Amino acid sequence: MGEAPQIFVRTSDGKQFHSWASPTAETPIAKLLESLLDEYPLSQHGPIDLVDESSGKLIAPEVSAGTVANRILAVRTRYVSDALGQLDALRVQEASAVDYFHEPGSSTIALNLWYPGIVRIDSSAGSKLVVKGSHRAMLTLPKDFPEKPPHILWLSPIFHPNLSADNEVWPMKYNWSDAPSVLTLVTALIDTVVGLTIHLGRRFSIRRCQVQNSRASNWYRRNRKAVASLAKRTRYRLDGPLMGRPLESTNVHWNIKGALTGGDPTVFLSRRAVRGILEIGIRNSGWLIGKQGRHGQAPWIFVERIVPLPPHGNSEAPAN
Repeated sequence: MGEAPQIFVRTSDGKQFHSWASPTAETPIAKLLESLLDEYPLSQHGPIDLVDESSGKLIAPEVSAGTVANRILAVRTRYVSDALGQLDALRVQEASAVDYFHEPGSSTIALNLWYPGIVRIDSSAGSKLVVKGSHRAMLTLPKDFPEKPPHILWLSPIFHPNLSADNEVWPMKYNWSDAPSVLTLVTALIDTVVGLTIHLGRRFSIRRCQVQNSRASNWYRRNRKAVASLAKRTRYRLDGPLMGRPLESTNVHWNIKGALTGGDPTVFLSRRAVRGILEIGIRNSGWLIGKQGRHGQAPWIFVERIVPLPPHGNSEAPAN
């Protein structure tokens, strides 16, 4: 019988490390993660991950101890697991408009975004601009995430001042240090895609997001109002029509908060909105998307979903 594999674990602050003796070479790293919960309780640190310092790769929980014997694994709090949790919260609020794929053990996340964007099509008959509703990007989390921001590689053809295929991009008016979360980053990226926040290159800028397509910049400048109108309708739409008031509608699922009579509005929260308040509200502010009305003398408000508000803000409230 061989010796028990030794694995060295560096603490999340990088100042200390200790060794862990695995019972067998086949023991999964999940056992090591369990042993670290006393030092890194979920209530204080959130999910933790282990990164191989020699390669910078994430070590999946099902990996056997023998494959990483005698290596130094660094503890990362709020790493990939928490990033995926934030994307799950955003996916619920945006319904079918946001999705992702993550290969276990990888620090890259493939994003799929279904929002209207402009694409230029060139042919022998000339060029034309069309609206395309499907886009792809790749997020790569560095090994010192979340102290350092993810890298974003834009993959889809697009006619946009600040985005271009197969190039690294960054959302306009967004600084990672102001709101270091994947949820806020992807929200800011969506706002850039639809044209809510764009940089047209009128002034010198030291921001990471520079003009990548001067033709697109000129076109967006000429059509600024139309782009902004489409962007707001896209981002702040009601996903499902509300027929009458919530009590009379059969096509929505809601919970009631408040009184049925009196001067204060009765507030109806969709199940999606309740989840968004719990999952998104703890990280940043957001718009409540819904509808309001009156039933006789009684006012009511229906909240369908939450749209996270990036730190650059949006001074004009959406009208719905």
